[in-house]
Amino acid sequence: MVKVFAAILCGGAGTRLWPISRQRTPKQLAPLFAGGSLLAQTVGRALRGGGVEPGDVVLLTNAGLALACQAEAAHGGALRPRALIEPSAKNTAPAAAAAALLALQHGGEALVLLLPSDHFVHDEIAFGQALQRAYALAAQGAIVTLGITPTEPNTGFGYIARGAAWGEGYRVAAFTEKPDRETALRYLAEGGREWNAGIYVFQAQVFLEELARFEPAMLAGVTAAFEGGRWQAEQLDLLAAPWESAGALSIDYAVAERTGKAAVVPVSMGWSDIGSWDAVWHHSAHDDNANSITGDALLIHAKGNLVRADAGRLVTLIGVENLVVIDTPDALLITTRENAQNVKLATEQLKAAQRLDLV
Repeated sequence: MVKVFAAILCGGAGTRLWPISRQRTPKQLAPLFAGGSLLAQTVGRALRGGGVEPGDVVLLTNAGLALACQAEAAHGGALRPRALIEPSAKNTAPAAAAAALLALQHGGEALVLLLPSDHFVHDEIAFGQALQRAYALAAQGAIVTLGITPTEPNTGFGYIARGAAWGEGYRVAAFTEKPDRETALRYLAEGGREWNAGIYVFQAQVFLEELARFEPAMLAGVTAAFEGGRWQAEQLDLLAAPWESAGALSIDYAVAERTGKAAVVPVSMGWSDIGSWDAVWHHSAHDDNANSITGDALLIHAKGNLVRADAGRLVTLIGVENLVVIDTPDALLITTRENAQNVKLATEQLKAAQRLDLV
């Protein structure tokens, strides 16, 4: 049976979910929903989707987060999860190459399931079914991405245009950058396009061959970093000097948009990249007044609010609607759900003021 490695990208900061998400505890490690952290849920979802064994989970992360990420992966069901320690953040293509090199040790036909660690999926059955279709396509030599069926004219995501049918998916006709609203409305009306969620499935050998065609210097750097790295327990410290020479590109730019082997499997699975506190509200349980409440909070004549009372004191809202109130021991955030995307501005100003203890 062909091995499937779940390679999970765990290096992001999630600044739009401040003050819960910070550099030392980014959003993938935060308990934003029932059922554990986003990382633990990602691991569990990959295991339940079929194909991935508990011992075949590998994390792409940095030295400061490795132990915490391994602990959360174990909570999600991974058995002795391995971590590939990136000396610096290099976007997703070098990380994918490192994961493919690890998988290649079990044969060129070994599959890599590349997953962000900080996304939310409501319908795990649909996710598992899409994975099985993607595995079948990848076994035929395709570099497969799961395309999320659009539910709105979202301008914050890239789009994937379907081409001719290929197995239980489609060849990719084109990748499109984040569109303006008029274009997004047209895409939604026309159909035939999916959101690009950054979830990929590919054979290790196929991906490395395509990377060698398009970015040979990147592959050479990652290979030298991998082969020259040092294992300590379940962590591989990638060698810094060749890693730094590898360049920084996303898997989309480095391979997917340039290869003739790209395929897309459309899926509707209640997906979100949890890019704001408003997204957290949308995917949380609500009371009769559409409030989402965590911790000790009292809401009176209040509707549509998101409240996290994590500071050990009572938070009370009266006569307000659609607010975000995040109370932590050292920082309090109050904004509206409409303005939730602007939370990153707070972290930018805190960094500029050298208040690094708060970010």
